[in-house]
Amino acid sequence: MKKLITSGCSYTQYRYKTWADHLSKYFDEFKNLGEAGSGQKFSYIAITDYINLNKNKDLSNHTFIIQWSSLLRHDLIKVRSTYQHLGQIDNNENFNEEYINKYFSVEGNAIELVNYIDHLNLLSDKYKFKLYMFYMFEPWIDYFAGEPTGYSLPILRKKTIEFLSSQSCKILKHYASKEYWINPSLERFSLDNEMRKKGDDDHPTTEQHKKYANMILKKIL
Repeated sequence: MKKLITSGCSYTQYRYKTWADHLSKYFDEFKNLGEAGSGQKFSYIAITDYINLNKNKDLSNHTFIIQWSSLLRHDLIKVRSTYQHLGQIDNNENFNEEYINKYFSVEGNAIELVNYIDHLNLLSDKYKFKLYMFYMFEPWIDYFAGEPTGYSLPILRKKTIEFLSSQSCKILKHYASKEYWINPSLERFSLDNEMRKKGDDDHPTTEQHKKYANMILKKIL
C-alpha cells in the first residue's frame, strides 16, 4: 500500500484541488496535513508528529512531500496541535511593527528551516521513507523571502536583504540542488507556464496545480 503524506500552506491545502490532491490518485492512501496561512514551523511539526505517531509501523511505503512556505511567516502554537495561521507576519493581528522590529528575524527562520530539513533527512534515513520538498516561492528571489505577494514592511525588506547575504541563504540554495528537492517552486512554475487571468484568485489555479503534480510525478517515480 503506497501512502502519500503532504504538508504546507494554502499552496497545498486550499478551497480547490491542489498539487497534493492531483498527485494523490497515484497512491493507495493519502493524508494532507497542510493548512492555509501556515508557516514552516507548522509544516515541520505536522510531519514529525505524524512520524512519531506511526514510528512503530513500517514507513518504507510512505512518500512525504513538504511544501515550505515563506520566511516571513510566524506560527503561534497556543497548545499542542492548536495553531494560529494568519500568513505573513506583517499581515497578522498577533504581531505589531514593534515586535517585528525587535524580535522577528528572517535569517532566524532560515536557520530553523535548515535544521528542519536536516532532521527530516535523518528521519528518512532511519525509517526508510521517501522524502521530497519544494518551495512555495524561492526565498532568495528579490526581497520577497519566499512570499509571492512581494509586499512587506520596510523593516522586513531590510531583514530580508540581510538574510540574502547570510550563510543560511547559501545553505538553502545548496539544499535546493539535492536529489530530494523539486524545482522550480510552485509559484515560479505557475508564472512560467500559465499566467493568471485578471481578477482571479492570486493563488495558482487548480489547472496549474495539476501540471505541477504531473511534473512531481515524473521526479518521484
